[in-house]
Amino acid sequence: MQRNYSKPHSFKDRLLEVLSDTKIRAEELQAGPEQDVLLEKIRQLETAIDLNDYLTTPMAMPKYEKDPPARS
Repeated sequence: MQRNYSKPHSFKDRLLEVLSDTKIRAEELQAGPEQDVLLEKIRQLETAIDLNDYLTTPMAMPKYEKDPPARS
């Protein structure tokens, strides 16, 4: 019997899934400290997604013609 393996999820996919779940949970809560914690987590997840997008774009990678610059 052969198992069907699911396609691996990217880091961004996992972040987006957690973000979606967190937004749903935050909407269900009334204003208060618990909701504030979730809203902060949402901001952190959105920042993580933005950073991941920036760092995974080809433009973010420096192009060196010969050798990378020496570190001091």
